[in-house]
Amino acid sequence: MKRLTYPLLAMSFVLFLISGCANSATRYSMDPGEGVYSFTHETTKDQASTFYLAEEWLASGIRNANDAITMRRLETGTLIANSSITVPVVGVSFWLSYTLKITCSDNQINTLFTTGKLHNGAYPPRDAMPGIEEDFRLLSYSLKKYIEEN
Repeated sequence: MKRLTYPLLAMSFVLFLISGCANSATRYSMDPGEGVYSFTHETTKDQASTFYLAEEWLASGIRNANDAITMRRLETGTLIANSSITVPVVGVSFWLSYTLKITCSDNQINTLFTTGKLHNGAYPPRDAMPGIEEDFRLLSYSLKKYIEEN
């Protein structure tokens, strides 16, 4: 009986490890629509004021903002920037690239975050996505707060 117990325990442990790591596996693609997060906030500002404040917020929060902000269109109220954040994946932090599209209109601002790849070339694991969404939600709220307070 003792001879059979050890191999069963060892196999159970291996299966436990494999099942626990399944959501953290390296991914080289994402499902359509996955990793895209949109948030809309009401503001008390007009389009031009919202646009300039959003641009200021980006410039103050992103290193090399002139390189990171890839599009500025006052007439449509659109800003697009490429940046990165750190994401914990199985106890290790990785840099995750993302694109942020900010669309400003009278009394409203919309942020659209699209996740890119981790610095190792893979996409984030599925179990990291809720945390990434929460990080983007906090960034979007930070922008709204900045616009309202300035």
